[in-house]
Amino acid sequence: MSRYICKSREKELKKKPNKKKFIIAIIIIIFISLCTIFVGTYLSYRFIGGSSSEDEIITKKEESNAVVEESKSFQNAVDLKIYYTQDYRKLSPEIVVYNFTKEDKIALATFIVERLFSIPNSPYLHPLFFNNFRLKGVYIIDNLLIVDIDNKSVKKSNIDVQMETLMVFSLVNTLMENIKGIESVQILINGEVTDTLMGHIDISKPLIPQLNLM
Repeated sequence: MSRYICKSREKELKKKPNKKKFIIAIIIIIFISLCTIFVGTYLSYRFIGGSSSEDEIITKKEESNAVVEESKSFQNAVDLKIYYTQDYRKLSPEIVVYNFTKEDKIALATFIVERLFSIPNSPYLHPLFFNNFRLKGVYIIDNLLIVDIDNKSVKKSNIDVQMETLMVFSLVNTLMENIKGIESVQILINGEVTDTLMGHIDISKPLIPQLNLM
């Protein structure tokens, strides 16, 4: 009887190592399977889907940068001081936003003169030029800015010295304050140098700003 028990005990002891080996083998197989799935997934993403995704991300980033640069080129803006008058004794500025696609002094000067020849937005400011004033052209030679005015627009004569002074220097002061690199402004009438704009103020030579009017 004791011999039979010993044999049974021996069989149980022999079975246990086999069971352990079986469990260990299953764990190893599961581990290898998980590793295989992980590596396979990573490689498929990296070389099949991943690279295209990265390229797509780079492409989108480049497109985004291009859009930003393009939008910048079309959204440049600067605040200009356009000088009108409030009391007909001094010049008073109105802030006007100027939008541009590229820096162009001729275009900027044209915009400024046309604003001076129009009615200000503020109800407290008054235009110094009449509605019939027309710009023929704007030119820049070195540091001299030339404004050519249509001669048909300057025939009104009931203008006193003070009014004409404001007219001339609203033009000169506004242009030189807002356009960098300009040292003087020459006013022409129909392409020619004339003595005065309306009969009082000498405009035969290039003019510089009169700060005492501001």
